[in-house]
Amino acid sequence: MRSGCLSPLLLEVGGFFIGCCSMAIAFSCHGNRDRNALRYSILLENAHNLAIQNSKKIFPMADFQYYFHQLPCFNCQKTTVNTDLGWLTEAMKDDVLAQVAATIAEGNVEADLSVNVTCSADEARDYLLLNFYGYSEEELASQVEAEDEKEVADEIAELLAEGNDVAVFEHEIALQICTDCGIDDESNQA
Repeated sequence: MRSGCLSPLLLEVGGFFIGCCSMAIAFSCHGNRDRNALRYSILLENAHNLAIQNSKKIFPMADFQYYFHQLPCFNCQKTTVNTDLGWLTEAMKDDVLAQVAATIAEGNVEADLSVNVTCSADEARDYLLLNFYGYSEEELASQVEAEDEKEVADEIAELLAEGNDVAVFEHEIALQICTDCGIDDESNQA
């Protein structure tokens, strides 16, 4: 005798967990375990393959991540502080950090550092919607307002109209104050 019950199964695909359902079969002592175990295994494998196939549809911007990095305090420039870099791909992050390092090496440390981010035509939409329009990664798939979608498409078209195959955007990074400087600022104000 066997009974079926629906149980959730989470699969990790490309760093994301995708929920799907699998049939969990409970066996009695008299059941044919080998044959049913094989069926269950095939069900799991099919669910996993389906999740992989659909992962690009579910998470179209899977290679963007929200990054932080240790950068110098803009006040004392001695202590490093966890600094928000924004939504970037790994290649964009590496390029941004190289530009920041060059700027800091030149001694041009200001509260807001401006760097250039280069995006392919495919990456530009997600980059703009994540960093400038404030959408979350979940909203990108189907919850972008038509007006925002049009503005982003127009901006990308304008940047690529001159035959460019990449779009370059100015990206600002706001350096932070370390706790020591923050305490000094508060005591000076008192």
